[in-house]
Amino acid sequence: MYHELQVRMTYNSNHIEGSKLSEDQTRLIFETNTIDIGEGIPVDDIIETVNHFRAIDFCIDVAEEPLTEDIIKELHRILKQSTKDSTLAWFAVGDYKKRANMVGGHETVKPKEVAPRIKVLLSEYEAKTAVTINDIICFHYAFERIHPFQDGNVTQRHQQKAA
Repeated sequence: MYHELQVRMTYNSNHIEGSKLSEDQTRLIFETNTIDIGEGIPVDDIIETVNHFRAIDFCIDVAEEPLTEDIIKELHRILKQSTKDSTLAWFAVGDYKKRANMVGGHETVKPKEVAPRIKVLLSEYEAKTAVTINDIICFHYAFERIHPFQDGNVTQRHQQKAA
């Protein structure tokens, strides 16, 4: 189950973010720490895939702890370390975004509003006595609407080129 979680969750999460790695390439990286490179695979896709495996391990390690801002930021740091984004001072790897961004054509929360909105979101989530699947879905939706980090999508990549 651990193996399938690592491969499928990493592949699907990275695919949503625009990774060009196939599920088979993702599986090969996880199983053998090697890659059969096809044409046009960005190095960051490979780095983020390896980082994603580490992020899942981190989630398993902290699964019994209350979700905190520190855990959320550490996940971002793990995912983005050693990528091209981590060389950009304004990108804020492991911290909340410094520039406004859009996701799928929708505006997200402005940078100065991220920390207070995340605090409220976490507080409301922790106040629940029993968490349902619907609570998790609602939390995820609210988190994505805040979109606390700089990364994520084609719109962001266009902003990076323009910067």
